[in-house]
Formats: sequence, C-alpha cells, structure tokens
Amino acid sequence: MLMNTAYLLIDYVYDFIDDKGVLSLSKRGQAIKDNIIKVIDKIKKDEDLLYICNDDHEENSYKFSPEAKLFPLHCDKKGSELAIDKDVFMKIKPEKTYNISKVMYSSFNGTRLDLVLRQQDIKELVLMGVCTDICVLHTAIDAYNLGYKITVIDDCCCGLTDEGHGFALNHFKNTLGAKIVTSNELLKS
Repeated sequence: MLMNTAYLLIDYVYDFIDDKGVLSLSKRGQAIKDNIIKVIDKIKKDEDLLYICNDDHEENSYKFSPEAKLFPLHCDKKGSELAIDKDVFMKIKPEKTYNISKVMYSSFNGTRLDLVLRQQDIKELVLMGVCTDICVLHTAIDAYNLGYKITVIDDCCCGLTDEGHGFALNHFKNTLGAKIVTSNELLKS
C-alpha cells in the first residue's frame, strides 16, 4: 500500500470510449484499457485508494455550462453514457473505490474530492483517463494548485488528439513538476 497516495481514473466512460459515444476517442481511447486494467489490478493487490471521477451532466443545466458552447451534451445522467467501461468496472474493488461526479473539466471544481482526499491524508495523486488535454489536464492543474504531488501514467491516458496528449504531458512535467511514467514502470515500483 502506498501511504498518502490515491489513484484517479478520470472519465473512462461510454461516451468517451465506445465507438457510439457522443465524444468517442474510439480506438485511441480503447487502446489504453488493458493498461488501466493492469494498474487497477495493482491498486487492488496493494489495497490502494481509487477515485472514479466522471462527467455527470443533466440536459437542463448543461445548456448553461460554458462547455455546452464547445461540446454536445454527453455523459447524460439519464442514460448509459455514464457507464464506466464494463471490463474496467469488473476489476474495481468496491470497498477501496470512491465515486466523484463532476460537471466541470476538473475533478476538483464543484466536488468534494479535495475534502475527501485531505480527510484520508492523501498527498500524492496518480492520474489516468481521458482526455489528457482536457479533464486530466484541468484536474492536474487544480491538484497542483492545491498542493498535491502528481504522477501521470502516460499509457493510461488518451488525449482528444495525439498533439493535445503530448502538449498535456509536457505541461504536467515542465509546468506542474509532475512525474510521467508508463504503466509498466508503475507496476515495477
């Protein structure tokens, strides 16, 4: 067990991953699934904490969101669009997993995440999920501003574009001082 460390899995849900999802990353998003599953197996084995941080929108309020000007309604509370990938879901150990519903890009903005992490004396966050250059990026920036140490698992993240993914990784490392690792490097540690 890594003391004072928690893992965040961000937005690995139907609307971003499935070919029929509203904002699907398709094969690029699906390509990171096996790496995420390997990391979740490690989390379970080590009895570490996992926070599932997912978009959770409602049609009536989404239309007032700044995000609505850029992206269509997604992760609608009413439908299966919120469902986490079934293979990933089957690996999760419920007693060490917490769900954080979010309506903004950052997993911190308007949620109880910071409070819950501080109650558990968490000092370091390990990030994975989608999109590297949107929700993972905004979560990392807020985590940095709140004083958390950050590690990002490169091959457990996928950007809206490959260029965006690369930009975000550079930003994590060079601006936020984050450690960038691969899933294999993490599994060996």
